[in-house]
Amino acid sequence: MNISKELKQKLIKYSEEIASKSDFVSIHTNDEKGREKDKIGISQYRTLAEIASNIDSYDEFELYIKYKESRRNGWDNIFDGMKYGDKIIEYMRKIKNDATEDILPKALSLFFGYLYWQSSYRVKLIRSDASQKNNGFGKQNKNSKNGNK
Repeated sequence: MNISKELKQKLIKYSEEIASKSDFVSIHTNDEKGREKDKIGISQYRTLAEIASNIDSYDEFELYIKYKESRRNGWDNIFDGMKYGDKIIEYMRKIKNDATEDILPKALSLFFGYLYWQSSYRVKLIRSDASQKNNGFGKQNKNSKNGNK
């Protein structure tokens, strides 16, 4: 039940394709609890990775993603011309075609783990850069690169 290096590379590529889109950061929050309305908390990917590793049915897992989308908590945001949940399902179907049935749960779990890594460094990095340049009151922080000339 080992996943080949080639499949792992493909999963990383898929996560990179999603995370490199210009609207990826805007639909996420770096609030670990996901309390920012209409945004996806990045820790949701860890939860999805855990759920994926234990699925009995691919169809059941896809239905769960559709359920998340219906709750209107960020998964329904338009992303790359479609709802984000639908975009994720599009990639899940690619993975289903790439992986044999016995390794599909592990492959999906890795994919969501890679998305967690992608979102962790992209969302947190951009949001922390923004907060360092702005002290929260609309004034630039004196310690930022362009703050004090």
